[in-house]
Order: sequence, then C-alpha cells, then structure tokens
Amino acid sequence: MAIVDLQAYVRKLSKQMAHIKKGMKEPPCFDGVYSDPIIYWRWVQTLEDYFEAKGCSHGESFLITTQDLQ
Repeated sequence: MAIVDLQAYVRKLSKQMAHIKKGMKEPPCFDGVYSDPIIYWRWVQTLEDYFEAKGCSHGESFLITTQDLQ
C-alpha cells in the first residue's frame, strides 16, 4: 500500500472515530433481518469502532453486545 493510500485511510478512520465519539450514545443495533453478509460485516466493524472509541474492554464489549440477544 502506498503512503498516500495509508494517509487517506488514516484520515477516514479518524473521521469515523470522531463521529462515533460525538454522535453515538448507544452501540449500533442489528436486527438480523438482512441476509446480506456485507451489511452484517459493516455492523460488526461499526460496533468494533464504537467499543474502541468508548475505551471498552473485551469483557465490557461482550456484555454490551450480548445483552440485546436475549
């Protein structure tokens, strides 16, 4: 990957993290209706970004994620 590509990627991630820190009070929900694996994968990535931005441990992340699965 070229340096220019890496810089663009870092800028993109920085914007995403800023958005998460400002706007997301709750972790994103996934209702499981969609059968498209790309939609699921985007949800997983957004959830991971949320937990990273909030500074959650793996245990906290697990508890938050699984509380809505009951």
